[in-house]
Amino acid sequence: MRGLLALVTFATVVCLLLPASARAVDLQVYGGLAVRQPLTEIAKLYEQRTGVKVSVVIGPPRELVTRMAESKVGDVFVPGSYWAIDLARSKGIVAKTEGETVGYLVPCIAVEKGNPQSVRSLKDLARPGLRVAIRSDTEGPEKPCLGDITTSALKSAGIAEKVKPNIVASIDKCDQVPAALRDKKADAVICWTFFAVRFPDDMDAVSLPEAAAKARPIPAAVTACAADPAVARAFVTFLRSPSAQRVFVKRGYRGIPPKAEQAHPKE
Repeated sequence: MRGLLALVTFATVVCLLLPASARAVDLQVYGGLAVRQPLTEIAKLYEQRTGVKVSVVIGPPRELVTRMAESKVGDVFVPGSYWAIDLARSKGIVAKTEGETVGYLVPCIAVEKGNPQSVRSLKDLARPGLRVAIRSDTEGPEKPCLGDITTSALKSAGIAEKVKPNIVASIDKCDQVPAALRDKKADAVICWTFFAVRFPDDMDAVSLPEAAAKARPIPAAVTACAADPAVARAFVTFLRSPSAQRVFVKRGYRGIPPKAEQAHPKE
C-alpha cells in the first residue's frame, strides 16, 4: 500500500508547477497513431456536446510519454496498447490506478481492392505464389504494432512455417501497410481492420476467425499532469459512452461490451 501511495505521489509531483501559458485549451489529449481518426472525431463531438475545447496531439506513444514528462502538459493519454500506459506509469505520468479500456483494435487480412487473389482465410496465405507482407515481431513488453498479433494468428492456424516462403516484405511501421498493397508489393498482409476502413479505395478486409483475431484493448488514462482531473475524467468517461463507441465501430474498431458502456450525462 505504501508503494502504491508513493507511486501516486511521485506521479503527481512530476506534473506540478505548470506555467499558465501552457494551457491554451481546456483539455489536451495525447493519442497514439493507431487511434488517430476515432479520437479526433470523438474530441470534436465532445466539444460540440459540452463546450469544452479539446486539443488532440497524435504521435508514437513513446515520444508522447517523453513529451509529457518534459513539458508537464497533458490531461488524457490514449495510446493503442497497455504497454504505453505502463511506460507512462514508470515515468510518473500516469498513476498505477489509472487506465481503462475504451475500445479494441481488430486484426484482419488486408488485400488489394476487389480481392483479385480470392484470399478468404489465413490458410490462403500459404498458397504457392501468393505474396505476403508481415509486420516483424520482437520479444519484450513493447510489442511492435501487429508483430505479435501476426505471429499468433499464423501459429493458431498452423501455417506459420508454410507461409514463410510467401513472405516478400517485412513492414517496419504499421502506417506502411496501405503502401504495400497500393504499390502492389504484396497481395495480402495481416493488419488492423481500421486500415481498410480508412483506405477503402486501396484495400478490402478479410475477417479472421475469433480464435485468431485477438483484439488488442485500447486504454485511456487521466494523467498526473491534468490541470483539472475532473474535466479529464469526464472525457475518458465519454470515450466509453454509446456515442463514442459508435465512432469507434464506424472507423473499423471494436467497441467495448454494451454493459461496460457508461452513458454520458448529456446523452
